Amino acid sequence: MMLTMLLLAVAVHADGWSLVEGRFPTGKSTVIGLTAAQAARLVFLHACRHDNSRTPYLFRLNARQSDLLKRHSGIAATRFAVIDSSKGDVDVDIPINVLVRFAELRAEIPHALLGSDAEARRYEVETMGWRHNPLEELTQAQVRRGSCPR
Repeated sequence: MMLTMLLLAVAVHADGWSLVEGRFPTGKSTVIGLTAAQAARLVFLHACRHDNSRTPYLFRLNARQSDLLKRHSGIAATRFAVIDSSKGDVDVDIPINVLVRFAELRAEIPHALLGSDAEARRYEVETMGWRHNPLEELTQAQVRRGSCPR
């Protein structure tokens, strides 16, 4: 049922959604606070994301954030593609499991685009054909050093 609703939403918004004042334009969202380490990782990911053949599902929620999302939405997704309006992104063109960062330490997860990790994985691999991204294994030490992996 959730997948059917998602596909209907994708059909209606085939070109994606334009953010309004940096936020997702419709429906409920769960707003989360980002840790300083998560914010630093997002800055690094934004600087290193140049290969569109590799997965953008690079952000993982911590346990507290995951619990909050499950309480608000009923879905326990953990992996997200990041749209960063604080860095100039203006559109959401990924239809499942998106985190919209709208301030240095604040982000929202639109419920209209929320699915299980398995659904996101199927979209990622079967629909888009995205390959593994070495940015997924970044350590905090690598982020502090600031050099993008190849």
